[in-house]
Amino acid sequence: MAPLRRWFRSATGGWDLITKVRHRTIFVAAGLAVALGLGLLLLPAGDAHVHGGPVPAAVQTHAAGMPLPPLISYGAIAYAPTGQSGKAWRQPSPARAAQLALRQCGVKECAVLSRFTYCGAVAHDGARYQGGAGMTRSAAEADAIHQLAGGWIVNWVCN
Repeated sequence: MAPLRRWFRSATGGWDLITKVRHRTIFVAAGLAVALGLGLLLLPAGDAHVHGGPVPAAVQTHAAGMPLPPLISYGAIAYAPTGQSGKAWRQPSPARAAQLALRQCGVKECAVLSRFTYCGAVAHDGARYQGGAGMTRSAAEADAIHQLAGGWIVNWVCN
């Protein structure tokens, strides 16, 4: 049986013969070059420092001059005893989230009942309001109802 051979047209117009082994070698070398190139692109720079401290890898991979999204978002839900409410989510700080929730509530008697990074909820039993927080909406709702020892959910929000 004759060895497997491949023919292709060269740039000079003549026919060149490449054996199966040479073809595989070229293919593997090209694959390794691509893998190495991608690996170098994904590795963070090791010497970056800002004001004497190391820069996190997430910051190093962003292009210079592009704003970074906050790594953690904060939220808050505020309620007044009369039922007015306000909520804020996807805020850069807990203080900003509380400030916006209180402003949206619009009444002096408003108080922040739930501060959260994932989800928050407020339960009501007919007389009182109680906040809760959790990793999911259902966890936040369960927390609010548990802290109130009953009642129903009247408000929720997730980042």
